[in-house]
This record gives sequence, structure tokens and C-alpha cells, in this order.
Amino acid sequence: RHPSENGDLGVHCQHSHLSVTLTVQRTPLWQKTTTPQQQGQLITMVVRLRLQRFGRTHAPFYRMVAADARAPRDGKFLEIVGTYNPIPNRDGIKEIRLKTDRLKYWISVGAQPSDRVAWILGKFGILPPPPPKFSRKNMIPKKDRSED
Repeated sequence: RHPSENGDLGVHCQHSHLSVTLTVQRTPLWQKTTTPQQQGQLITMVVRLRLQRFGRTHAPFYRMVAADARAPRDGKFLEIVGTYNPIPNRDGIKEIRLKTDRLKYWISVGAQPSDRVAWILGKFGILPPPPPKFSRKNMIPKKDRSED
């Protein structure tokens, strides 16, 4: 039987004093390999809700996406959950479109929003607004501050 009949790659080399046969097992292209889920392992990943930058220089446009935390900023994502255009239109309105049902789903399964996304979601009542960032030290005039 020839080695390629059963899916193997076979090489046969014969010299006057030496005979060597090398057989390599090859997985057919149509046969899928097993994934970790099929092997009984559980894969967990940290999902982040964050902004992906599009547009051109000095004219940004953002997609709000659910993505693996290890993925690059503009790389692979799981789902698009909204858009954000920070450049105001003629009426002075910044356009934000959100899929609130999908945002609530991702938050319910433990997705962590980035700072800017948490701020946007706080403005629209999907999340509680983040606490304001201020320093009590800066509230005192410089001439009245004591050196610490």
C-alpha cells in the first residue's frame, strides 16, 4: 500500500547499501482540529467596552465595541454596540448611537467599560454616573495652601 492512500506523506529513499522510509502523519484539510471547549477546558476572557478610533487626522469617529481586553485598540472585537462622533454638527450636537439592550447584556455578563465609555453610559443612564474627579488641594488658593 502506498503511504499517501491513508493520508500520510511518505518518502522512500534507497541507496545501494541503505534503505530508509520516512512517514509523516498529516491531518486532512477537511478535518477540524479540536478546540479547548471540545476538550473540556473552559476559556475565560476579560471583556471590555471601549472605543475604536476611525476617521482621519483631526477628525475622529469612534465605534463603541465589546472586545477582549488583550486585543489591540483598533483590532478584533466581539460586537459593535454603538458609535460616537465627538465633532459637533452645525447645530452643536455630538452624535451618539447606542444599542442599549446589547450594552445592558454585556454589562450583565461582567464586561468592564473604559473610563470614557463609562462616562458616556453615565450620561445616558445606562450606568450610574462616575464620581467627579477633583482634588481638594486644588480647591484652596495657592497662597493659602500649606506645603506638605
